[in-house]
Amino acid sequence: MNKMLGKISFRNKITSILLFITLLLSGYSLVLVESIDQVNEIGTAIRSESLPEVLWLTHWEKELAVKEHLAESYLLDSLCCGFMESYDKVGEKSDQELISQYGEIPEELTELRNEISLLNFNVENKFKGLILYNNERGAEDFIRHEHLPLIRGLRAEISNEQTSILASLNEQSEKIPDIIKKSLWLLIILTSAAVTISFMASYRISASLTNPLEKLTDGVRQIKQGKYGLLLKDNSQLELEDLTSSINEMSVQLKSSFQKIIKDKSYREQIMNTLPVGIITVDERKNSTLNDWARKLLLIEEDQLSSQSRGLENRAFWSIFLSEQECRNEKVIYTKKGADYTLLVSQTSFLNKEEIEAGRIFYFVDITDTEKLEKRIHQSEKLAAIGEIAAGAAHEIRNPLTVIQGFISLMESSLSNDKREQFRIPLLMKEIERINFIIEEMLMLSKPGAPIKQKVFLEDILGEILPLIRKQTEAKVSYEIHMEKVLIAADVHQVKQVFHNLIRNSVEAMEGEGTISITSQVKDNHYVIYFKDDGPGIPKQDYNSLFQPFYSTKVNGTGLGLTIVQRIIENHGGTIEADPRVEKGTLFIIALPVL
Repeated sequence: MNKMLGKISFRNKITSILLFITLLLSGYSLVLVESIDQVNEIGTAIRSESLPEVLWLTHWEKELAVKEHLAESYLLDSLCCGFMESYDKVGEKSDQELISQYGEIPEELTELRNEISLLNFNVENKFKGLILYNNERGAEDFIRHEHLPLIRGLRAEISNEQTSILASLNEQSEKIPDIIKKSLWLLIILTSAAVTISFMASYRISASLTNPLEKLTDGVRQIKQGKYGLLLKDNSQLELEDLTSSINEMSVQLKSSFQKIIKDKSYREQIMNTLPVGIITVDERKNSTLNDWARKLLLIEEDQLSSQSRGLENRAFWSIFLSEQECRNEKVIYTKKGADYTLLVSQTSFLNKEEIEAGRIFYFVDITDTEKLEKRIHQSEKLAAIGEIAAGAAHEIRNPLTVIQGFISLMESSLSNDKREQFRIPLLMKEIERINFIIEEMLMLSKPGAPIKQKVFLEDILGEILPLIRKQTEAKVSYEIHMEKVLIAADVHQVKQVFHNLIRNSVEAMEGEGTISITSQVKDNHYVIYFKDDGPGIPKQDYNSLFQPFYSTKVNGTGLGLTIVQRIIENHGGTIEADPRVEKGTLFIIALPVL
């Protein structure tokens, strides 16, 4: 039933309800016509039956009253001639008028009329006869004993008949209010039914329209809120089927368009996020976005950008961002977690479709590794140049120095102890050995040679050189060795040189007294060595220059020891650095690849 009604249009539903109410009221009009017919029938009956009878009876009653008066007057005055003349005139003309106006006497009154006619006949025959024979006495007796009783009887009969007719009239008249009352009740019932049906129908019809509209409104609201692709159920209202179909098509198209936009946006974001460039965009409403690389390097999110850019740190970087002025490839230093990064910063505006400025792009590239590489290349070139000069100078110095050392050795062996002390022969030999050591370092710096690697344990190499170092230094230095026994590929001679240089620097820094700690661990496929002493440490400002050639904080230092150590470690594929975070002494961290 509901499905069938759902296929009826809203207009047809209203038309059907109006037609039904019209038919209902038309039915009442039929009943009303019938009631009117009943009233008309009663009126017709009264007019055609009861009313003529009442008129005739009234007429006869008046006629008999006159005749009775004439009879009584006769008995009082004995006017016989005048009585008959008056008696004959009564009723003749009136009967003719009534017959002409209302027709013949009703059948119900025929008998009564006959009795009146008989009364007149008796007067005409008996009374006149007695008068003609001068029998006045008989005539008076006739009037007194026959005529007057008969008249009075007829008047009583007419009165009874009038009462009966009036009762009938009252009975018929009482039917009219009943008919009207029934019609009014029927009108009230039909009107109430029509109002009730109209109310129920209007509620159902309005519900059949408003409920689907509310569902459509709710569905459109959900689609508006982002639930694209939502399909509304088939509408039960015929007029709304096309609208529902259009909304579903719109929802599907919106979902498809939104997915396409999301896909394009994701594609562009992936491109932006995979670029090794930090990008910050600011639109015309001052809304900012960062790509992943910018978040990772700056360690901030969009909502922190405003407060961060107005902080005290990295003013050079943020001043360019806040200036909103175009710039190209400006080099600035950005500090993060105590580490300095070199960034190449640029800023430019971008335009919308109307070629109107819609915002700006602030982008930067991390060139820290490039800077370091440039410094290393510069240092390598510097070392190469120094090495070439040092190599030539070392060869030129070594030849005469060898001759000098030979002659001094001969003098030392031929002179007495006093003469040796007098000519400071031991001091000369020590200085010559120091010059030889410097020459060896210069030759090592200029051409360290490719490492001849073999599988070794660094703990064993350290065990070989420690006794020699203890003997040479004669210092009060204790050693704490805790190294894991792990095989690595290394040049034994060059590794000995590394340990020798580091230990010698520590002993000299501690002024011959203290503790040297050497420990190790395997970490990220590297054998990490921690070389620490408890000396005075290295000044903070000197950390960046430790491995530069000829840089030394010692009066008699050559500045080549740590440079040679770095060259050897790097030739082994490893790294070395000094940790500036130690509170006391010096800590070198060496990492060499494990097998």
